Amino acid sequence: MKDTEPIYITGHQHPDTDSVASAIAYAFFKRAKGIKAIPCRLGPLNNETNYLLKRFGFEAPLLLDDARKQIREIEIDPPDFITPETTVFETLQLMNSRISTVRFPSSPSPRTVLPTMMSRIASSSSAMIRILSLI
Repeated sequence: MKDTEPIYITGHQHPDTDSVASAIAYAFFKRAKGIKAIPCRLGPLNNETNYLLKRFGFEAPLLLDDARKQIREIEIDPPDFITPETTVFETLQLMNSRISTVRFPSSPSPRTVLPTMMSRIASSSSAMIRILSLI
């Protein structure tokens, strides 16, 4: 495993079974990729979640009282810029090659393009479902 600080994987506040199972599955996936990951929750477990964790032999995820970060703790990559002359194909290649924000400098206010993030969220959700089916 990479010798770095762990990543804490959480779902939403007031966690339900889906939120807790997703945190456990995604942490498992990250650990399989060699990344230190700890499944966490942001509130007490409900009866259904407690039952299912016990039924399938999983420990309750670590309870985090506060999951906020300060801006100085967040690594921020510099944005990639494109111009009106950049083709859609070139833009898609750039988006697929980097995890970053693409900004359009000629706009009055910078616009953020989100398709890459949405596709990564969708692919990680399907990965979690596949991992859970293996357990």
